[in-house]
This record gives sequence, structure tokens and C-alpha cells, in this order.
Amino acid sequence: MDLDAYLAQRRARVEEAIRECLEASPPAPLAEPVARAMRFAVEAGGKRLRPTLVLAVADLLKKKEAKVRGLATAVEFLHTSSLVLDDLPSMDDGTVRRGRPTLHRAFDEATAILAAIGLLSLGFREVARAAEEAGLPGEEARDIVAEAADTVGLPGMVGGQHADLRAMKPGADLRTVEFVHSRKTGALFVFSLRSAARLLRARSSETAALEGYAKNLGLAFQVTDDLLDREGNRETLGKDTNADRGKTTFVDLCGVEEARRLAGELLESARAALAPFGERAEVFLAIADFVGRRKS
Repeated sequence: MDLDAYLAQRRARVEEAIRECLEASPPAPLAEPVARAMRFAVEAGGKRLRPTLVLAVADLLKKKEAKVRGLATAVEFLHTSSLVLDDLPSMDDGTVRRGRPTLHRAFDEATAILAAIGLLSLGFREVARAAEEAGLPGEEARDIVAEAADTVGLPGMVGGQHADLRAMKPGADLRTVEFVHSRKTGALFVFSLRSAARLLRARSSETAALEGYAKNLGLAFQVTDDLLDREGNRETLGKDTNADRGKTTFVDLCGVEEARRLAGELLESARAALAPFGERAEVFLAIADFVGRRKS
């Protein structure tokens, strides 16, 4: 299949949905600087891989994409907020993100923090709205919002980020590295596909297959990220390289060649998880290949 064309089409749809969402709630004049910062962060581009995967679940299950469009938007808001926080001076002190200055450099640190909180809030609102529009009963809708909170919060990205700052020093073991990245990176991949499956009323076996794919794809994405941080260049990546200096990465633990092999094994496990879908999983298989060969 022409994956580049597919990704471009879905990316355009995600960006249209993002614009519509941001324009639907114009801020009060005194809050406009924070709104500008939110737009700066979320409209900077990027691969939009997570929301594209959400839309791809609708294609896979032959359901209307509109049913998960709001969820796709929410996922991008949650993801972008995590990048803003990750770049802060008290975190990784990044200088470039998605080819632009990081948000605290383009504006200021306080505005960046408030913009990240604003994007988180929008993300939760859109998850709740997507559950309501999908017609989920109240208890199921609450479960999806609660899962979004756990994905972002202490059981997920917050817990992973804290461990990243405190426990990823030189000499950290594989268990620690996997703990960090299954939460910082993997959790949002899993939430994206599992929630899309639930909104679209997938069978339990289909949901489990997508979860298995997401878990392995997310970890493989992080291993390739570690490789790119070591071997890539700033212009191609659109962000700082060697940003993980002073931390233990998969490359530190395994070496470059072994890390490549590990990424390949994880991607093969991701592909195997899709076996129940057969040829219908063409897009997801192609995305696994894309993650394995990506340069940014």
C-alpha cells in the first residue's frame, strides 16, 4: 500500500479536527497568550502517529471514522502536552521540538506549563465528548475517561517521567528502563488503540489483538528513538540529539546492533498480534515497518 499517502491524508484530517476544536472555544482576551502557546505547540506538526492509529482502527473494523475523530484529537492534545512538559528546564531542558523552539523558549516557562495543562484539559474534555457521541453507557464512558487519567497520571506518563528523572542514571537496569518507557511512551499507544476499539464496539478478541500490537509497537518506537538520539541529526529529527546523555537507554544497555535487533523483535511481535485480522491489518503492518525504518 502507499503508506505515505495514507499517513498524509490522515494527518490532514487530524490537523483539521485540531483546528476546529481550538477555534470552538475562543479564549478571553487576557488568556489569549496561553491560547497562542497551545496553538504553537499543537500545530507544530509532527507525525501524528498516535491519532492516525486511532483513525486506522475505524478503517480496520469498517466503522465510521467520525466515531473516533474526537478521540484522535484528544490523543494528540495529551501527547503534545507531555512533550511540552518533557522539554521544560526542570525536566530535559530541550531547545528544539518538531523543528521549532521548545515552548518555554518561544514564550516563557510559566506560559509553557499553563499551555500544557490547557492541552491536558482539552484532551480529557474530548475523550469524554467522544465517549458520549459514541453512545457509550455512563459506566463505560466513565471508564474511558478514567483510563485516560491513568494513562497521563501516576500509573502512566507522570510515573514514567518521574522515574526517568530519578532512576535512569548510568547503571540503571533493563527493568527500570522498561518501566520508564512502557509508561512514558507505551501507555499512550495502548490507550489510543484500546479506547478506539471500545468506542467502535470491537469484539474482546479484536481489542486484545490491538492492545498487543500497541504494547509492542510503543516499546519498539522508543528503542528506535534511542537509536535516533544516538545516531540521528538535529535537522532531520526536528529536536535535540544526545538529549539522553547522562541517562541509561536501550542503546546503553544493549549496544547499537543489539538495540536494532530488539526493535525488530518487538515489531515482529506487534505484527504477530494482528493475526486475527488477516489481510485487513495491512495499514497496521505497514506502520510497524515505518517505525522500524523511521529517521525522525
